[in-house]
Amino acid sequence: MFGSAFLKPKIVLESWDVRPGEKIADFGCGAGFFSVALAQCAGPQGTVYALDVRQEALDAARRSNNGTADKSGFGAAKWQRNQRRER
Repeated sequence: MFGSAFLKPKIVLESWDVRPGEKIADFGCGAGFFSVALAQCAGPQGTVYALDVRQEALDAARRSNNGTADKSGFGAAKWQRNQRRER
């Protein structure tokens, strides 16, 4: 369906119905590859909850994005660690 768009989050997100002001959960966000693009779509009134079980991934997301998603013109990105439950 997406072909070469796989590594281009803005192209992938064009097919999703993300609207300004929405609250979005990005489960397994890793280094925030889609989180920042989602925050752009959600706009300054929206929020992206970027969740991952690995603290290292969240730290990398914060570093690589330098707080980009928290600056004006973007929705807020909240980087949060999930606790993995063993079964």
